Amino acid sequence: MQKTNTYRFIYVVLFTFGCILCSCKRTIDTPKPTVDEQLLLDHISNVNDTAGPKKCIQFIDSVSAGFSFSPLSQFKIYNRKHTIFLHYLPNAHLASSYADSMYFLATSDPAIKQDTSFIFNAYLAMADAAFASDHFDIAFKYYNLARELVSNSSFPCKECSYLFRIGMAYFRSGKYLKAARLFKQSNEKLEQCNNITFVESFRGQETISNTGISYEKAGMPDSAIYYYNKTLKYITINELAYPTQNKLWDVAVSIVLGNIGSAYLQIGNKDSAIHYLNKSLLLNTKINGDMSDRIFNKLKLASIYIEDAKMTEAKKELSYCDSLKSQILRLGFSNDTLEIAFRISDIYYQFHTKSGNYLEAIRHLNNHHNIQEKKWQKAQKIIVNDLEQGIIREADKQKIDSLEKDVKINKLRTAVLVLLILVSVLLTLYINRVYKKRHQTLEQQNQKIVSQSAEVEEKLQNKIKNDQQNFLSLIENTDDFLWSVDKNFVLLAFNKAYRKGMFQYFGEYPQVGKPELLIQEQAPLFYNKLITCYQRVLAGLQYEPIDKGIRHNNQEPDIEVRFRPIIDEQGNITGVSCYRRDITEYLKLIKILEKNNKQLLSIAWVQSHKLRGPLTTIQGIVNYLTNNTPDSENYETMREGLRNAVDEMDKVIHEIIEEID
Repeated sequence: MQKTNTYRFIYVVLFTFGCILCSCKRTIDTPKPTVDEQLLLDHISNVNDTAGPKKCIQFIDSVSAGFSFSPLSQFKIYNRKHTIFLHYLPNAHLASSYADSMYFLATSDPAIKQDTSFIFNAYLAMADAAFASDHFDIAFKYYNLARELVSNSSFPCKECSYLFRIGMAYFRSGKYLKAARLFKQSNEKLEQCNNITFVESFRGQETISNTGISYEKAGMPDSAIYYYNKTLKYITINELAYPTQNKLWDVAVSIVLGNIGSAYLQIGNKDSAIHYLNKSLLLNTKINGDMSDRIFNKLKLASIYIEDAKMTEAKKELSYCDSLKSQILRLGFSNDTLEIAFRISDIYYQFHTKSGNYLEAIRHLNNHHNIQEKKWQKAQKIIVNDLEQGIIREADKQKIDSLEKDVKINKLRTAVLVLLILVSVLLTLYINRVYKKRHQTLEQQNQKIVSQSAEVEEKLQNKIKNDQQNFLSLIENTDDFLWSVDKNFVLLAFNKAYRKGMFQYFGEYPQVGKPELLIQEQAPLFYNKLITCYQRVLAGLQYEPIDKGIRHNNQEPDIEVRFRPIIDEQGNITGVSCYRRDITEYLKLIKILEKNNKQLLSIAWVQSHKLRGPLTTIQGIVNYLTNNTPDSENYETMREGLRNAVDEMDKVIHEIIEEID
């Protein structure tokens, strides 16, 4: 009893201690308020679009300090900050830091660790940051990890992101046709995916559009316009699936319209270029879209106006571009400021040159060259060849690692090889000994086989000669013409009947290797039919039969000519084999048979109709006379009827005889 009370006391103390700990924890760690995370993420995007990337970073930092996010939302916030520091506020170090944070969440948090797409996106973010820092070996390493991950997982359509990024690397290095090929491959991968997200769907239009831009940069504006129109069609179909993202689709449409205008400008179609550029600017201004794109389109219009000497309109466009440029620099919307300054200085140079203000033109030209030098230096850092060398170095590294692991195996292989050499030497000695014993026997057998082979060969030669003689007798023992020609209608072979017939027709013998003796002037109708049949057979078509021969001795015989293609081992038609048979007598016999057939039919008709009547009468009278006496009342009448029936039958028989004669 005392022991039970002691246990109860211990349980009460432990319970009280636990309650104290829980109450202390509640007083110390106050949980952060929860929030609608999707609404907040959408608001972050809106801040970036309206206030600029700097304000967006400040907003994200302030929100992160006041709310507690789920791992999924935290991953998306890291991804957003990585994108801003990579593309809008160029800071590769910070972009790399947030990419590392994405990787840490994707590999450590149980809530998202099972989803391969998170680690895939983390690899791509780390590769993009390394590429921006000119660490091409590291960039390739993570690009390759991303590709291997999606190729061995349930997210094969993610491979399109890898292909897109490699295509961008080629595009930045000026290899536009290679970039276009990779963009098309990326789009093909995306088309194979089902249930794609909005980001993947939006990337689809960007991939098709970038294909067009690559062709435009490569000097192929017609192909570029095709892919721009394909992009507009893609947007029209896919924006219905994401109605809440209309602004982003409109921004994409405005950019594509500007690209179409640029392509038409490259072709030289100014009217179409102005139409699409103004259409793009109208949509861009309406939705407050990308200001960099607006500047580029305004500069293209200014270039057209300068070329057409519309200086007032050009000055208006340039002033608008200057105001937008200052606004971009203030808000930090874009990292394209170097490209904007480069294009503005070039257009100002054209403007002042056209206006005759050469001093200002020279100033802007110098500024243009300075910016061009900076662009060149920057472009040197983006070299796809370094990325390709990274592939080679990575492969070499893997080979070295493999060799280091196989050192012990190689030593063992060497020992085994030595043992095998010893065994092979012993086997060689034994085989030589056996060979010497077998050599004499084999020589004797070989001589026997040679003698037997000679006998078999002699029999085969005799058989070939007999077969050849039988074949010649087969084609020569006929009065029908047999001959063959090649594609140029040169004679390949013919039989004696053909040779004799050609001599009768033309007084000259045909020769193998020369054209036929027949020419168009001698028998134009037959010649044209023959040549047409040759041509049709050589083309693999059905020929039209020839039924009339060459007129000879004032006669035009009836003939039957057949043609067959000569086909080589590869299945190609190399010539025509021909067979001609004189069927004049055959047709005459046919006519005689037809005439006799008509006579037989006529006789059969007479027999079945005219003879049947009197024969029936005679049968009836005979039956009557058989059953009645000569002194009956109708006996004489019946006898007279019998005589008439016999006379009628005799008349019909005479008609049949005349018909036969």
